Amino acid sequence: MKNEFLPRYNNRFALPIDDNKNLFVCPIENFNYNVELAVYKEYSIHNHCYLRMNKKTFIILDNDMNAYFDTKQKVKVYTFLDGSVNVLFNDKFYKTKEVKIISKQQFVQNLSKATKSKTNCSTLNKENSKNSPWRKGLPPMPSHNSTAYAYFHGC
Repeated sequence: MKNEFLPRYNNRFALPIDDNKNLFVCPIENFNYNVELAVYKEYSIHNHCYLRMNKKTFIILDNDMNAYFDTKQKVKVYTFLDGSVNVLFNDKFYKTKEVKIISKQQFVQNLSKATKSKTNCSTLNKENSKNSPWRKGLPPMPSHNSTAYAYFHGC
């Protein structure tokens, strides 16, 4: 096969070799390598600002603030050469930031660790109850001649 097919294929389709000709073509002046050589795929946007792809969740940003997309259509998500993930929507690129989503079990564990590290609430409540303004009694009522009395009683 090597001795028969390749020579016939080369004779039929290959261009003749010209050592004097340069086949390098310069790219156009405003060629953006990051965009033109990026890999993209279409994904749905969740809750108007979240993107889920490759078992990760990203938040979509516009000028370092959360972007809001009111669309049910899939959008193009570009992975640039530098590894950044960007969303193309209405001819504008939006940056993304990965968000760590924890499970309900991890949330409960973190919450229980936080409550254990706090001070004992039972002793704290006893100390606060001694200094409570309710224990000191109510302030005296305003006199009949004061404006506060007239305000509260509609006079």
